[in-house]
Amino acid sequence: MRENNALDAYTRDARFVTVYWKFGPQGVNVLADVARKGEEGRVLTSAEQREMVSRYGLVDLFAGPHVRTLWDIKSKR
Repeated sequence: MRENNALDAYTRDARFVTVYWKFGPQGVNVLADVARKGEEGRVLTSAEQREMVSRYGLVDLFAGPHVRTLWDIKSKR
């Protein structure tokens, strides 16, 4: 991810976007994280989470269960 400010491109540490898919009985969650290299697994505080959403516009996606058989999905192709 690149900064939109030329000065920040030289003064800030590079940030990386990591996207996680989390599957469970309630459906699937798509979670995004923007962090420096080596800090990908760090849990953000609520203030840091709000700042990330404000700065980058990334939000988590929560989708409920959608049940279709594999046969149904493959037969439509």
